[in-house]
Amino acid sequence: IYTISKIIQYYSAIKYFYTQFNKIKRGCLVGYVVKIQRVERPTNKSFYINFPAAIAESANVEKGEEFEWLIEDRNTFVLKRKKKVDSFVKN
Repeated sequence: IYTISKIIQYYSAIKYFYTQFNKIKRGCLVGYVVKIQRVERPTNKSFYINFPAAIAESANVEKGEEFEWLIEDRNTFVLKRKKKVDSFVKN
């Protein structure tokens, strides 16, 4: 059972992604702002990036699926799916 706030949250994410999806169809790039979290433990230090649910669900990302970070330069990081799947955008 979903609460009203969860439904509104999902609706907002879907609405945002729908507008971004329409930009893809027109040949524009899609962007989604995220913040990096830093976690320090006594034994190590980690950085985490959230993967927005709207993007993950629309791309059919599955739990445990592998991705690879490609570093183009100090300002450009590309997240690439390891196992290629068919595009969800039709040309």
